[in-house]
Amino acid sequence: MPFREAHGLSGRAVFQAESKNVPLNQLTVEDLSAISPLFDGDVAAVWDYTSSVEQYSAPGGTARSSVTAQVQHLRRWLQDHAQ
Repeated sequence: MPFREAHGLSGRAVFQAESKNVPLNQLTVEDLSAISPLFDGDVAAVWDYTSSVEQYSAPGGTARSSVTAQVQHLRRWLQDHAQ
């Protein structure tokens, strides 16, 4: 699915959660299936925020290892450029 379509479905899911006054991860499979038949029982894995963050381990990503590397890089830069 192209990103723009996935983004649109995500927006609809957010709207649905806001309409029901529930967190996004508390929408049922039925709620999500009404938005798109591509949502299935495995959708719960998407709402695992730790997995969501950890999947981006490239430089500049959100994974703990990536953030740690960025912090270390910045600390070295600050030491090299301190007056």
